[in-house]
Amino acid sequence: MPSKYDDVEITMFASTEEFRTYDVRDEGQIAEVIRRKVLPREKAKYHSVKVKVNRKADGSPRYLVAYLLRKDTYTADVVRVDVDAAYRVKEFKDDYYEAEEEAEPGREEEEPPGTAKGAPGESYAAVDFVAATPVPEIATAKLAAETVHELALAAGLNSKLLLGADASVANYKLYLASGLRGFVNVGHGNTNEIVLADGRLPASWFQGLGKRLCPAVVYFNSCQVFNAPLQPAVMNAGARTFIGGITNLLIGASEEVCKCFWENVLAKGASMSVLTECEKAKYPTTGAHSISGDLGLFNFITSAIDTYKVVLYGKNQTPEALVAFIHCFQGANNVVTCEFYADGSAVPDNRYGGCRVGLGYPWSRFDGVLDVLRNEKPVYYGFIFSTKVGYIATQAEPVGEGEALRESSARSRG
Repeated sequence: MPSKYDDVEITMFASTEEFRTYDVRDEGQIAEVIRRKVLPREKAKYHSVKVKVNRKADGSPRYLVAYLLRKDTYTADVVRVDVDAAYRVKEFKDDYYEAEEEAEPGREEEEPPGTAKGAPGESYAAVDFVAATPVPEIATAKLAAETVHELALAAGLNSKLLLGADASVANYKLYLASGLRGFVNVGHGNTNEIVLADGRLPASWFQGLGKRLCPAVVYFNSCQVFNAPLQPAVMNAGARTFIGGITNLLIGASEEVCKCFWENVLAKGASMSVLTECEKAKYPTTGAHSISGDLGLFNFITSAIDTYKVVLYGKNQTPEALVAFIHCFQGANNVVTCEFYADGSAVPDNRYGGCRVGLGYPWSRFDGVLDVLRNEKPVYYGFIFSTKVGYIATQAEPVGEGEALRESSARSRG
C-alpha cells in the first residue's frame, strides 16, 4: 500500500566496512520502519531522513538512529528506534543524542588524509574560507553557499565550495581544523550537532579539538545550534566568532540573513555586529539568530595586552638571526609574539597562526617596543589579515594601512 511518506528520501549513514554489506542488504527493511513506524509519529513535515544502524558484533541490528530533517526549517529531529533482529520495533526514544561511547563495537574513526576529499592535489591547509551545504537539493541552501563562496573569492580569500557529498564529516573536520578564516554551513542541526551528507558533526568533536578553530568565524545556518552543548564547544575550540540559530531557522528566510551578513562583512567592510541589522531586515522575527565572540571587522583582529615576557638569546643560540622575543598575553593566552632579528638580516613577514600573531622587527626596534609595553596602558595589538600589517598600539581601533608612524603616538608598528 502506498504511503504518504513515500516522497521522503531515506538514506543510510555508512557503517564501517565490516557492516556495510548488512546496510545494503537491509536498506529496504530500514526504510519500511522509517516510513511505517517513525514518520507517522511525527507532527512535522520532513524533507529527508538519514539513518544510522547500530549493530551487534554479529551484524544484527541493535537500534536505528533516525535523523529527520524538516522541510520548512533547518531542524534535525533525532529518534532512536530499538529493534529486534527482524527490525520489529520495540521502543522509541525521542530527542535522542548518541554519545561517542555508545558507538558500535569496531567503529573506529579513520585518520584524516593529507588532502580533503573532492580536492585532488590541493592541500586543505591552503584554503582559508569554506562555504558548504549538505542539502544542495534545497535551492535556497545551494544559492546561499554559492553566493557566500563568490563573496569570499571577490574579497581575495581562497574559498572552497562544498556541495552535497563533498559536505562530508571528513571534509568538515579537515577544513575546520586547518586554520581557516571563515566557515559557513547551511543545513540541518540541533543543540548537539549538525547533520552532514554522510554523518553528523557533534559537540563532542569540538570539545576535543583544543584551540584548532583559530581564527575561524564559524557560521552554522542551522536550528538551535547556538545553545549548549554545541555553542560553548565551538567557542572553546578557539573560534573567533560563532553565529547560529537559537531557535528553529526558517528555510529560505534564514539564508537571506546569512547572505546579508557576509555581503556586509566581506564586500562592504562592516563589523560582524551587522548580524542584528540583517536579521531585522531579512527575517520575519528577531532573536532567532545570535553571535558570540569578536563582533569587530572580519579582516582585522585586536585585543588588549595584559602582560608580557621577554626572552633574550645569547650568542649562537638560534640558527637564524633571531635575537629576542617579547611574548604578549591577554589573560593566560599568548596572543602576540614580537620577534627581533639582527640588524641587517632578513625580517620575516608578519603572520597569524595557532591563535597568535607573529610580528617581525629588526633588533633596533626592541627598546621602542619594550618602552610601549612597559610604560603605556592600555596597550593593544592589531593585525590586518589582508595586508599582514600588524602593530602594538595604545588604541583598539584599526590603524590606517598607509599611516606613517608618529612620535606623538605611543605605537610601534611591525
